[in-house]
Amino acid sequence: MRQIGDDYQIEINAPFWMGVVFFLAVVVSCVYLFLAAQKWLQDSQQLPISQLKVAGERHYVSHNELYKALQPELHKSFFMLDVNRAQAALQQINWVEYASVRKEWPETLNIFVVEQKPVAVWNQDYLLNENGEIFQADKNRLDRELPELTGPPDAAKRVWETYQQYASLLKLHGFEAQALMISPRFSMQLKLKGGLQLKLGRENGETRVKRFLRHYSELQHQENLEYVDLRYDTGFAVGKKVSQS
Repeated sequence: MRQIGDDYQIEINAPFWMGVVFFLAVVVSCVYLFLAAQKWLQDSQQLPISQLKVAGERHYVSHNELYKALQPELHKSFFMLDVNRAQAALQQINWVEYASVRKEWPETLNIFVVEQKPVAVWNQDYLLNENGEIFQADKNRLDRELPELTGPPDAAKRVWETYQQYASLLKLHGFEAQALMISPRFSMQLKLKGGLQLKLGRENGETRVKRFLRHYSELQHQENLEYVDLRYDTGFAVGKKVSQS
């Protein structure tokens, strides 16, 4: 702005204002493109997941269960699908111990599933995996008979390890362990296939199982034998089934 006499004349710098207008136009265009791109990415019709690849050995989890668990994420586009949420959804399936999810351009979801490996029934209503961890799942899907373990809620791993110890020892001599019951006071009772029960008490369980094995030849000809009570320092007692008259 300069003074001419008593008047003022404003000079407009045309290149400067043109630059400002151009800059604002660029900003508006970028915002518009960003919003349009975001809307396009969120649109499930743009690059939808159309292929599901499942890997991992499965005996208990069906393909349909996996698909159902992933439904909330499969409605999203390839870019918006959250693999962490998808993985968490799969791991909510009772029979799944671990799952991983990976996207493969442009329309594939790769899934790897590790199932629980049940080794025993725990307290009738639950199952134990090979690490002695409790999980709940449909026992009707089991493809084999499992040993039945009973014990205090926080002693599952200990009971499983104890069962394995006794079962291995018995197997060497041709016996098959079927169940192990441990009371809240940790008194043990081992059931063999066929129904014979070994009362082992709280201590020296392995020693008492070995005593049973040494003296079994003295017992095998007895009829209606129900249990062998080994809660003695040296000997044992036996009990017979009560006949129903």
